[in-house]
Amino acid sequence: MDSWYLTGLCEGCASFTYSRSGTQVSLYFALSLPLEDLGLLEEIQRFLDGTGRIYEANRRACFRVTHRDELPRIVSHFDSYPLRTRKRDSYEIWREMVQIKQQFRRPDRQALSELAIRLSNRQGHSER
Repeated sequence: MDSWYLTGLCEGCASFTYSRSGTQVSLYFALSLPLEDLGLLEEIQRFLDGTGRIYEANRRACFRVTHRDELPRIVSHFDSYPLRTRKRDSYEIWREMVQIKQQFRRPDRQALSELAIRLSNRQGHSER
């Protein structure tokens, strides 16, 4: 797997986002491709040291990284092989959220909430 290929693929097919349940904010990186490209997602997962989970949904193959201890692997990749489109702005906000979530026992919930709103606005969605 070529690192720049992965970044380019993610420019078009990946998302850096979150979900919210009450005051809890869960972060995730997701990459969705046609089911016929499942093998490519498996190659990406191996390239990222086994990070994440692959599953099928609505005839699509989905790769998702959600665990707090795995998210830094995604950050490491995109810090080393940066995005070049508008998606970079969303990534930068999401990256800040990952850093806050690394403070497991005492994450700054107010800062996370503010960043979640910025990320939602950046992606053109209403707050979740």
